[in-house]
Amino acid sequence: MGFIFGERGAGYGLVTNTDEASWRKRRQIMNPAFHRSCLKDFISKFNDVCDRFLSHMNKIVDSAKPTSMVQEFANVTLEVISQVSFNFNTHAIEDPESPFAEAIRHYLRGVQANAEIPLNPTMLAIFQFKPFQNATKRMQIKVAQFLRRFALDCVTTRMRDIANNSIVPNDLLSILIKDGSLSLDEVIDEFLTVFIAGQETTANSLSFTLYEIIRNPHVEAKLLNEINKVLDGRDNVEFDDLAKLKYLGQVLNEGLRKYPVAPAPSRTLVKDITVGGYHIPKGNGIHSHQYFFSMNPKIWQNPEVFDPERFSNDNIESIPNFSLTFFPFSFGPHSCIGQTFAKFESKVILVKLLQKFKFRLMPDQTGRMLARLTYTPRDGVICEVSRRE
Repeated sequence: MGFIFGERGAGYGLVTNTDEASWRKRRQIMNPAFHRSCLKDFISKFNDVCDRFLSHMNKIVDSAKPTSMVQEFANVTLEVISQVSFNFNTHAIEDPESPFAEAIRHYLRGVQANAEIPLNPTMLAIFQFKPFQNATKRMQIKVAQFLRRFALDCVTTRMRDIANNSIVPNDLLSILIKDGSLSLDEVIDEFLTVFIAGQETTANSLSFTLYEIIRNPHVEAKLLNEINKVLDGRDNVEFDDLAKLKYLGQVLNEGLRKYPVAPAPSRTLVKDITVGGYHIPKGNGIHSHQYFFSMNPKIWQNPEVFDPERFSNDNIESIPNFSLTFFPFSFGPHSCIGQTFAKFESKVILVKLLQKFKFRLMPDQTGRMLARLTYTPRDGVICEVSRRE
């Protein structure tokens, strides 16, 4: 994942770092940037980016053309992570020619291609040589180079600002640099890890959730009622509103249950275990799959039904081993560092979007998943969009 055919992209960032001591050190450095108290200070940026998104969606309405909400969500989540964590503008929302969204798509396809080639990761470096490349591999190597150069420019610019005692935001990039213990390449690794991974899963989750909201008018009606009650006519979402949007939280959790978009957690056994009568020696890798849990009728009644009430305070206590059967952000020390960020972002985007717009699915849309590195809506959640009166 960190190298595309031998070309360093995200390198040894938090997702790909297998050195436990190094990983733990970096996680401790980065944790403050994803803490609720830090994200609270950036709630205005969440709103600002979403306002730009609403302006773009108004243009979609005026064009009277259906649009893929998977793509729209990919662009807005990319802009949110860019603004909040790194304080730069990709222009991905407004500019169809912005290179960043396309670069990330090609990068992730390169990761998928690497995973599908039955070679030791080190051997994939043979594709650095032109005789082994085709047009697709060359493109994927080039986007890794492009993203690396771009990250280098952002990091060195911020380093210069900090050295000159200029006022800089207290975001993830400043935290990584000011710590002082990471090399330039290590800071770039973490920059690109968050930049690439920080939008893909959230965009897919928002897309699946919107698909179910559209298909379930009673859920949409209850959501709108809560939004109107909590915001009371305001357009901006304030930090204190997030905790009050309880039903929206249930809707998002139900979307993550029915459509677990993130890769399942993999772990290496540190001792022998026996599961279902099978003895598995230590040292072996164990790969669980949340879909087997989320669709298990012994855990969830009528699991095919989209029912946010499962996650109400009254019902959640009846779910057996809840913390071990519902893990959309993984669990344990290696759980997703950005889960609070993703929850904040998802709530702000959906609140502001549903306040202003209505959606109608095109006839060929289904909830089927396309399995890649993450699970994405196969049909794109293509909708006709209109303004809400």
